[in-house]
Amino acid sequence: MSDSFQADMTEMLILHVLSPGATYGFDIVEQVLERSQGHLTFKEGDLYPVLHAMERQGMLHSYWVQLDDERRRKYYRITAEGAKLLEARRAQWNDYAVGVDGVLGTPHWGDCFA
Repeated sequence: MSDSFQADMTEMLILHVLSPGATYGFDIVEQVLERSQGHLTFKEGDLYPVLHAMERQGMLHSYWVQLDDERRRKYYRITAEGAKLLEARRAQWNDYAVGVDGVLGTPHWGDCFA
């Protein structure tokens, strides 16, 4: 798998986690771990550079929230541009999954995101 494909799929996972609403970095890590049943992990130190790059590219918007104990937490939300890209990445993933399933002879269950 190419680095570019892996980066695209990482962006897709992040955008998908953020599609219902804004959240913060550690929650993204936890949601990916939980939803993948432990098969996919992001280290926080690896996630933040990706989030910052996605923000620079217009996929995400961030804002700070003041917590009760005087700490601040940075939240990320998907932008309209990010939502468009998410749909493109989903289509790319579905095409890839159909191809892999065909080679392996395993049934494909249709659109993974339907």
